[in-house]
Amino acid sequence: MGLDNSNAFDANNLCMGCMQQRSESGQCPMCGWVEGSQPDSPLYLPPQTELNNRYVLGRVLGHGGFGITYLGWDQELQLKVAIKEYLPDGLGTRAFGDRTVSVFSGQNGQDYENGLEKFLAEARTLARFQSNSNIVSIMNFFKENGTAYIVMEYVEGISLSQHLQYKKDGRMPLDEALTYIMPVADALSLVHAEGILHRDISPDNIYITKNYHVKLLDFGASRKVMSDVDKSLSVLLKPGYAPIEQYSSRGVQGSWTDEYSLAATFYKLLSGKTPPESIDRMQGMELESLVSLGVDLPSSLEQVVFRALAVQPQERYQSIEEFKVELTKALSIGSSASQASGQSNNGVSHKEPSKSGAPKTVIQAEGSSPNLEVPGRLISNKKAIIAVVVILIFSLPAAVYGIVSFNKPKPSGQVISANQSNNSQSNNNQVKNTQPVASGLEKVPNNKPQIIEEINNIDFAVLENILRQDSDGSYSLYIRDNTTEKEYSNSHAVIQKVAGGLVYIPIMITVLNESYHGDLNLDKLITIQALAGGTGKLTQQDRGRRLTIRELLELMMQYSDNTAANLLIDELGGLGRINETIKTLNVEGVVLNRKLMDQEAAKRGFENYCSPRGIGYLLSLIAETKIMTAKECEYAISIMEKRDHTGMAKYLPDNIMISHQTGILTGIFNDAGIINTSKGRVVVVAMGEKVDQNKAIDTFGKVAKAVVEQMQK
Repeated sequence: MGLDNSNAFDANNLCMGCMQQRSESGQCPMCGWVEGSQPDSPLYLPPQTELNNRYVLGRVLGHGGFGITYLGWDQELQLKVAIKEYLPDGLGTRAFGDRTVSVFSGQNGQDYENGLEKFLAEARTLARFQSNSNIVSIMNFFKENGTAYIVMEYVEGISLSQHLQYKKDGRMPLDEALTYIMPVADALSLVHAEGILHRDISPDNIYITKNYHVKLLDFGASRKVMSDVDKSLSVLLKPGYAPIEQYSSRGVQGSWTDEYSLAATFYKLLSGKTPPESIDRMQGMELESLVSLGVDLPSSLEQVVFRALAVQPQERYQSIEEFKVELTKALSIGSSASQASGQSNNGVSHKEPSKSGAPKTVIQAEGSSPNLEVPGRLISNKKAIIAVVVILIFSLPAAVYGIVSFNKPKPSGQVISANQSNNSQSNNNQVKNTQPVASGLEKVPNNKPQIIEEINNIDFAVLENILRQDSDGSYSLYIRDNTTEKEYSNSHAVIQKVAGGLVYIPIMITVLNESYHGDLNLDKLITIQALAGGTGKLTQQDRGRRLTIRELLELMMQYSDNTAANLLIDELGGLGRINETIKTLNVEGVVLNRKLMDQEAAKRGFENYCSPRGIGYLLSLIAETKIMTAKECEYAISIMEKRDHTGMAKYLPDNIMISHQTGILTGIFNDAGIINTSKGRVVVVAMGEKVDQNKAIDTFGKVAKAVVEQMQK
């Protein structure tokens, strides 16, 4: 019997921001989505893309280290869904207008295929829990566009993080916190029995649905999504909720890993404070007592929570079941002691005492217009909770799923993770820049130089050996001789990587280009307000100080000043102006998605990317005076001079100048420079992974020295 679509919604008449029926074009009155809005990144499939002849994609809900999650519409079932696309950072990419994922070559390509199969295998495993109301349901999964997709139920509700915002002091009483923690613990017991870890438990990923169910989202946002390639992939961890073993590729993960994150979430709900990062606790930072923070709970219960939050994995409970049993014992002891004394435990009254039949808390459901009310029936008194907890623990279908028992930490390869995006169903709004880009770039060359294997006397094998020697991972090398306009790159040079400090180059070029065309006055004064942090010379003492755009430009280029960079981005009207300028310059592989030190954007998956060839071509436009007069190009080169700042001088003769930018992240280096030689200028860009930070400058210095020596032969 066929599906009756006589009353079905036409996907063409649905708002791609909320999947509600719209009556007219323009801005949606329900969610504010503007019809015709385009993706913020070339990685994202555009709204109204159809998948599997059934699903229509809407806006992007989240972008994590291993994939992208979209709002979707199931045309057969006529309901909203969330659709996760497999697209791990560093293994594949997508160009604007192209639906198919381009997989990188070599080992990266093999890692991509291995991860793709695990992505589908994990979806198949999680689908077994579709009837469990505490785990997000997997509805379908399939391959398409050179990648794979998982279709999940779309959870309309509110996260615990949002719920805490409506609480006095950002905390809740013990009995209410338990109504959220215990169902999650039950769900983890089931998935751990199937060999799956969550690896990203936090208040952001626990939802209260419109039907008052507690639901765990975002399975698989982990540092070790694929056990066989975990040494080459990493994602941003949630500070305070990630245990110490997730900070290292050699960390042994197991049930105790999720236990730590769940205990950290419990701590946050009770105290309103996020625990210190485990890596800081490793260095001696203290975890404050819950009692000292005014939390009303038995001392025995605090001991259980603190053991689950032990920094060392072997000191925690070795299964969620064990953690639950100890919680129940502590609650029973605390309840008996309280009844005997007739007063609150530890003689400390909570600032927001629990009451039977507590008033309703009104909160707004994400992605919906009606208010979501958390009623008193979800928040019961402590005695009832203890009874329910005991019943839950001893009535779990252990015979069906098996109780997880990890006596000692096991190699992470024995536990796989389900692959779902960071913040997969959280709203992800990126303000678009509508300011037009400067025109009049007649001097920009339209022809792209061909990659060749020979430039004068340069022996590329020597340069690549330097990179191999100082880098355990993949590396990219791009070189361009600006006298002959010949260029060389290895096979990785067209791959986009995290840009780091190389973002200063497109910012500088855009500022100078705007000045050259009369759209920006370099002598305009800018007041320093917010500080970006990170590297640079501007500090709190400079707040309120006024500097010219020229001074900010020089601070950014000479001292890698992040505050100066962000002020220049603001003056340009946003990142869109820079991206459009780079595009107009006919340069590919450079995309800026967030301001520097914008941690919130980073958590949502936004990152700045560049390819070595893209950055190299930008520098060649300066070195060859293709986009401005020689005077302005020489000025650009001069403010990139960082010889003394970086210690590069020891590698080069006194008469050789290298103007260069460097950006060093953990285990990653990216350097670019213009080298003056007796035979002309040479642009060199090197980017690599798994490099000792202390060796990064030395690595690029050795490459630069080898280029000079070979060019002067």
